[in-house]
Amino acid sequence: AQVALLEQGIKEAAEGALAAVLALEAGLSVEQRGGRQVHTDFLAAPGGIRPQPLCIPTGTDLYPL
Repeated sequence: AQVALLEQGIKEAAEGALAAVLALEAGLSVEQRGGRQVHTDFLAAPGGIRPQPLCIPTGTDLYPL
């Protein structure tokens, strides 16, 4: 149940962020967007976003001897 709630929260946050980006882009002039040939690409993970473990190196892991 907690995972489903987390997934729903992530989905809602992602949709809100996308809506904000699209609204911001819609308010820009052609020149501000980079010209008529420019377009915005959105990348998505196949099957949606799933929680996965994330390893962030710290300390000496960043600079092995």
